[in-house]
Amino acid sequence: MKYSAIIICLLLMQYFAQAQADNEIQVYASPTIQHNWTIFELHSNYTFKGSKYLTDPKTARWTNETLEITHGFGKNFEIGFYTFTAFSPAKHFQWLGNQIRPRVTIPDSWKWSLGASLSAEFGFFRPSDTSRYVWQGEIRPIIDKTNGDWYFSFNPNIDFVLTGSEKGAGFSPQFKTVYTMRQKIGFGIE
Repeated sequence: MKYSAIIICLLLMQYFAQAQADNEIQVYASPTIQHNWTIFELHSNYTFKGSKYLTDPKTARWTNETLEITHGFGKNFEIGFYTFTAFSPAKHFQWLGNQIRPRVTIPDSWKWSLGASLSAEFGFFRPSDTSRYVWQGEIRPIIDKTNGDWYFSFNPNIDFVLTGSEKGAGFSPQFKTVYTMRQKIGFGIE
């Protein structure tokens, strides 16, 4: 009965929470990639329903593909590299930009009760092939904790745009929680 209530609550939350990002929606965990390891990830993102503020919300139906390559340097440091691409609603392929992301985590020897790391992204991006590239990035503190079968991660992001008409900074906090049943299946929200 306890598991059923948790699963139902987590499934119902999807109707109340909404997320939209151009190329990637991700809440980070604090550990970095192991020394001399390299991972490749493909983040796929499709907008089913465009913003109600667009003249024609159907034009928001982009298929975004982000290739992320991350390499670990030492025990507590990694560098990630992103290439942003997309297919427009008319199925035209577009290269949208690149970013680099160094990240450092606190050493295990500090014996903190929480996991913590700091990520910084910087690069250039354009929302479509008709717009200019802008220099942008983010500072992402990462705080997480595992407590029994529960995992929690909080990323209070500060994002910024250095060029173009959208120049400025913003705050976009992200949160993730996962409940793992019998160390086999996890249910969560992000």
